[in-house]
Formats: sequence, C-alpha cells, structure tokens
Amino acid sequence: MIIIAQTEPGYSNQLFQNAFALAYAKENERLFFNVTNDAWRKYYRHRSPILLSIIKTISKYRYKIPLKVAKVLRLGHVNLDSLDTMSQKMSDVSKYRIAFISGWFLRMPLSKHRAYLKRAFSLRSKYVRHNALVNTVKRCKQNGYILVGVHARRGDYEAYEGGKYFYTWDFYLQKIKEMETLLDGNNLVKFILFSNEKIPTTFQLENLIISSEPWYIDHHLMSQCDYLLGPPSTFTIWAGFLGEGRFCQIDNVDQKLSLSDFYKIENPLCY
Repeated sequence: MIIIAQTEPGYSNQLFQNAFALAYAKENERLFFNVTNDAWRKYYRHRSPILLSIIKTISKYRYKIPLKVAKVLRLGHVNLDSLDTMSQKMSDVSKYRIAFISGWFLRMPLSKHRAYLKRAFSLRSKYVRHNALVNTVKRCKQNGYILVGVHARRGDYEAYEGGKYFYTWDFYLQKIKEMETLLDGNNLVKFILFSNEKIPTTFQLENLIISSEPWYIDHHLMSQCDYLLGPPSTFTIWAGFLGEGRFCQIDNVDQKLSLSDFYKIENPLCY
C-alpha cells in the first residue's frame, strides 16, 4: 500500500506527485491512497475509495503505533527528499507493505500509464460541460483550427531564480508573432493566452483568446492545444503530458521558435 502523507506546494506539483505514486502502485500491484486534504481532488474523476477514512485514521496516529506492531505490519515512512537516486527511493518504498511517503516525486516513466492517468485526471463533466470558453475552444477544434497555447507565467517568476524566466509582455507578443510566421499559409490559427497575472490591453489580436479561467480549466484548455509554449513550469508540462499536442519550453530571452523544437511530452520530469 502506498500512502501520500505529505503533499507538495502548488497544484501541478501535487498532481505530478499523485500521478507518479499512482503509476508506481499500478505497476507494482499495490493499493494507493492520498490522505492529504488536497483542494484539487473534487475536480477530477479519480475518486478515493471508501477505505480512505480508515487509512486517514491510521495515518493520523501512525507515529503512535508501537514499533513491534509497525515491524510486523511492515509499516514505515519514506521521505523521498532524503534519498539521492531513484533506485534508492524505489528500494525504500518496496521494503514496506504500508509505505507512507512524502517528498518531491517518486519519479518513474509515465508513458505506458498515460491513458490510465488521463482518465484518472480528467475533469468531471460538471466543470466543463457549460463552460463558455471550453465550448468555444471545442468549436474551434471541430472547425479545424490549429490551437496554440501560450503560457505567460509571471507573478512568482519575478523572484524565482533571479527572474531568469520572468519574460516581458512584449516578449510573449513576439512569440505569438513568430508562431504566426511559422504557421504562415494557414488562416485557421487561434492563440490562447494563459497567465497568472492580469493581461495588458495591448493584447488585442483578432486571432487571440485570453483565458481568465481558474487553474484547473486552464490545464484542460492547454491540453487541447496543438502547440503549447512557455517557460519551464510543471503547470504547462502537466497539461502537455495529458494533451495530444506538442510543447516547446522557452529557456531564455534569446530563444527563437522553430516547429522542430516542439515535442510530445512522453515521460515528464524523469531526469
């Protein structure tokens, strides 16, 4: 049994933490539970079993379980952040029948579990069925439009790594124009701009859709795009992994776009 006992900050990081644990549990024929109170859980089709309440109780008092009992049950805690290699993490998790895990990712290849994870983390229909922007994007796809998602992550990136990935709004406008050139000859192109900041009024392009949706809808919309670009971010990588399009990571301000730089995300964060 694999139990996530401590979550990570950030919705996308939490989703990846769960995805890796789910894939590991499925591959090793073990049960999986998440006993943290993740705010995202209600949005997805992946539902926790009835046993979750029992597991939560065990988790709450796990440090009070006598050592002899824990040994008999083969119950233990694995802090993934304290282990250097993936093999060490796998080894420590596998030696317990009931493993409470915390830390930054039990990373493993996800490509062969992609269909299973895509079903598990599909939004419940009530969140998308009557959403105006979701339906607009759906009609664009049905009418043959090429959808290009642009993730202008700013806000917290002004301080992250000294602002290395805190690109200006003019920079993102330039990337849109570069993509227009690369897709020249195709009039059926729509851009969708996503950001964690208010988008300036200068972005008044005829073929541009601006999203002001909550994060889980943005994830869904990004996953519908044929091309997706943005700075390094698990937010974009998560959406790209669950989607069918191709992703280009913008690593510096001097980077010029090329269609050959877009790739399908098969095994995210496995490094």
